[in-house]
Amino acid sequence: MRLNRNNVLAGLLALGCFGGLAACGPATDGGGTVGGRLTVVTTIYPMAYFASRIAGGDADVHSLVGPGAEAHGFEPTAADVRRLASADLVVANGLKLEPWLERALAALGGDGPAVVVETAALDVTQQVEDPRAVDPHVWLDPVLAMAQVGRVLAAFEAVDSEHAAAYRTRTSDLLGDLEALDVAFASGLRSCGRGTFVTTHAAYGHLAGRYGLEQVAIAGLTPEAQPSARELADLTKQVTAMGLGYVLVEPSLSARLAQTVAAESGLELLPIHQLESATAEELAEHGDYLGLMRANLASLSVALECAA
Repeated sequence: MRLNRNNVLAGLLALGCFGGLAACGPATDGGGTVGGRLTVVTTIYPMAYFASRIAGGDADVHSLVGPGAEAHGFEPTAADVRRLASADLVVANGLKLEPWLERALAALGGDGPAVVVETAALDVTQQVEDPRAVDPHVWLDPVLAMAQVGRVLAAFEAVDSEHAAAYRTRTSDLLGDLEALDVAFASGLRSCGRGTFVTTHAAYGHLAGRYGLEQVAIAGLTPEAQPSARELADLTKQVTAMGLGYVLVEPSLSARLAQTVAAESGLELLPIHQLESATAEELAEHGDYLGLMRANLASLSVALECAA
């Protein structure tokens, strides 16, 4: 079944769905906040965007990983740990994207947040034997992002039932925006001259799979997973033989390897945004998650030679 806003919300209503939630600290009394306004801490930008859209004016949302910071290698400061300790709710991506979060929460013991939710549960992605091979970049697929939003809503309701109706209304609006984004991608990538694109690192597998495309990645799932000189030479030969015209480069990451491949293969560079470490410049230019995703669609349309 293809997700849309109606069956995401209906599923939560039918199941009382709080899957993926973990209680860490002192529980609230029947799903209310302690001391008034809800305090929400998120890990990366997409989680902050989803949480902020749902929260509206009923909760304070703070993201630990700031603009331009890299989530895989992030290390929380003492102030970050204190913020985690005082949170009512922590919203994370999961799938090993934030290994530092588990360590920080463990260090807090029973003094941590009331609820932690990992939104990218394994049931929305491919099961593989090696967990390091699981692509955590779920938010780049608008349909899987809808499932993530459903989990965030469930978490909000678990800790603050008083504002549940308002949270559901805002979630419905957000899911509608994600539905429209999915339609735009499906329509924009339907009639293309090519089905393969080259990227800086392998963050776009879910997006590619959703719309029947194939990504060729210079680096692995993390920016640290760099190719050897031999692998880079082989990749350059492969890309040259395919006759592709562009390499999609993330502004927040080093473009050195992409520039090497582009120079030796005669390709041009186009921007693409993986959003987990969206820079202040990216957000200023494109506005928010939806704007960055539409910019990705525009770049993919050029790289894949799609009909206007």
